[in-house]
Amino acid sequence: MLTTRELATAIIVLLVAVALVAVPRVRRAMAPHLRNIVGAVKGKILAIYLGLVFWAALGIAIAWLFDLWELDLLKDSIIIVFTLGIPVMFRATQATTGARLVRVVFGEAAGISAFLAFYLNLQPLSLAGELFFQIVLGLMSILVTLLGLNAAWAKAAGISSLILLGALVLYIGLVTAGFIATWGDQDWDLVLRSLWLSLWLPAVLVPYFYVLGFYMYAETVFTRLNFRAERKMPRGVGLALVSGLRFSLKLAARLDGRYKSVSTSSDYPEARREMKAFRDDVKRRDREERHRVASLKTLSGVGGVDADLAQMDRREFFETKDRLSWISTTQMGRYEGNGHRYWDDLTDWMVDAEKHGLPEDHGFVTEVTADGQKWRAWRKLPGGWYLGIGGAKHRSEYYYQGSAPPATWPGDNNADWVSNLTYPLPSDWEKNDLPRI
Repeated sequence: MLTTRELATAIIVLLVAVALVAVPRVRRAMAPHLRNIVGAVKGKILAIYLGLVFWAALGIAIAWLFDLWELDLLKDSIIIVFTLGIPVMFRATQATTGARLVRVVFGEAAGISAFLAFYLNLQPLSLAGELFFQIVLGLMSILVTLLGLNAAWAKAAGISSLILLGALVLYIGLVTAGFIATWGDQDWDLVLRSLWLSLWLPAVLVPYFYVLGFYMYAETVFTRLNFRAERKMPRGVGLALVSGLRFSLKLAARLDGRYKSVSTSSDYPEARREMKAFRDDVKRRDREERHRVASLKTLSGVGGVDADLAQMDRREFFETKDRLSWISTTQMGRYEGNGHRYWDDLTDWMVDAEKHGLPEDHGFVTEVTADGQKWRAWRKLPGGWYLGIGGAKHRSEYYYQGSAPPATWPGDNNADWVSNLTYPLPSDWEKNDLPRI
């Protein structure tokens, strides 16, 4: 039987669906998207969904034989498969190693949000209370997201976030009060089995995700290599390619265009040698990357420059140059649409610090001149050195490095800034900090 929380969620979803169908303008706008969705759920996509359900059912059946599962857990099992398994499936199959895949799955299954959902389901509110809080929390979450898209709405976004946080705290507080009041009435055996289910059932799905991920990468490899070879690979070459991947998700993800010689092999023995060369090269690149990471740690805090006159301490150089380059790209892209002016109000959004391995307090600064025709962006690195990038004319790009933030603007033959048309670039921009994997 559904809890009041699950029933409230079902009612809200049903009401939204009815509203979308009932409003003619919305219905006409949604119709093409719905047709695309229905059209996509065919063939391989449908087989993937059915395969997931079959694999989960097989795992549950085996668990039932060993008294690890019973019919009381059927509802929870269905919820886990459809609310965790299906959304995580396509994220998990983008993982490039088995270890990363496991982290993705258990990051969702054992994360704070998963345990919060489990906790809230222990003692749901009344149906009216659940409907009220779910609607309020849902609408406020959407509002906060929309307000966060524009820096001019930052104050409103902050107020909305506080309201959202207050509603969530109140919701959790009411659930906790109800949980304490019914402590003695809880079926703790079922609660613990349900908690255990939320951990072992996702683990059961991992092998399916692994096989699916390997298949997707391998299919992409075959398509790409066939295209580059401008011919269909001989059967022996295809066999050597598959066997040479050793059923390794990492190898399948790493077999890219740089190894196109595999596709031009004439027979099985030659393709097998090419695949061995590919595996050896992956090992070499992994060793180089481990050495690069170890060097970052060893040289952390070390002052001075190397033989190339680049800073010894290379912490966050790659991430900083990557984000500065992206800021430059978006400056050029937005210039005309922004009234032929550069921007200085989108830095947090463009840096997207957490996604790119940088601290939340990332330290990037973007500035423009009063007339909006010159811009510069810079950041202080962990070692105290500064990197900057800027533009003085539409689609121009200049680079900066120094022991202090830039006090001048790019262009006009300013010696502090080096044009991207000049060779070589400043030493720390010229140095390759790109990961080798």
